[in-house]
Amino acid sequence: MIYFYAHYGFASITIHILSMLPPFVALLLGQGALVGLVVFAFACLANLAAGLTHYGTSPAPMYFSQNHLSFSQWWRVGFQVSLWNVAVWGTVGVAWWKLTGVW
Repeated sequence: MIYFYAHYGFASITIHILSMLPPFVALLLGQGALVGLVVFAFACLANLAAGLTHYGTSPAPMYFSQNHLSFSQWWRVGFQVSLWNVAVWGTVGVAWWKLTGVW
C-alpha cells in the first residue's frame, strides 16, 4: 500500500516506477518472494495508481484542464476508485493469478 499511495508524491508513473520499484523488489526478493509475482504486482499497482491525481499520467492533465472536476473532486474520486481497485485486485486479481499459474 505504501508503494501504491506514494504515487501522490510523483509527477508521473515513470518516475514512480524508476525510483520506488527497485528498492521494493529488492526488499521482497531478499525475503524470498517469487520474482514473477512481485514484478507483476508492482507493475499492476503502478498502472492502477495513475488515476489518483490530476497529474499522475500523461493524459490526466488534458482531462483536468477541461474543468469537469475540481482539484479536490479529482483527488477524492481518485482515492475512492483506488479503494475499489485495491479491493478487487487484492482478492479476485490475486486469485486469478493463482488460477492461471502466475505464482
